[in-house]
Amino acid sequence: MISVEVEKPGREGLQSLAILADVVFYSKSWAQGNGYKSAEECLRAQATLTSNASLLLCTWGESGASALELPSRRYVERPAYKTMGAKVVEYVFLLRNLHRLVVVRYSFVNSTVGAGDTFIAGMLFGLTCHTPNWTLDRQLEFANELAGRKVVQEGLRGLGNLVQYFF
Repeated sequence: MISVEVEKPGREGLQSLAILADVVFYSKSWAQGNGYKSAEECLRAQATLTSNASLLLCTWGESGASALELPSRRYVERPAYKTMGAKVVEYVFLLRNLHRLVVVRYSFVNSTVGAGDTFIAGMLFGLTCHTPNWTLDRQLEFANELAGRKVVQEGLRGLGNLVQYFF
């Protein structure tokens, strides 16, 4: 399996490289830089240009990620994983007049550096280690969760433990 990441807008040769790949990962910044308004629009247009590919994927930040299987053109999208992990700050307010407890949780983005690479690692893990027992939907869900858990922490420490959680 040959996979390619098409990430930086304006970088020469990425489109030519994508034509050779089995799996192509597009970033939101590349898609928008090339005039696409959504992940689905990007993937459907790119499907006509990537004749060797069996799978196209596009991350769209906090909106999640999408995949297009080829040649069937089955489109799958999954929302971003919103973690309530260790970095969550929980505020508890007691509203005395209403006699009820309100809990508000905030999940803070700590660092998005490496989130795209983490998503790609999650997808490749699913594709190489869990096909056919994981569906594309499950693979996409796993990759989104891995990337979602990455953004609420600095660095990658501990993300490997998540892989064990899925078994």
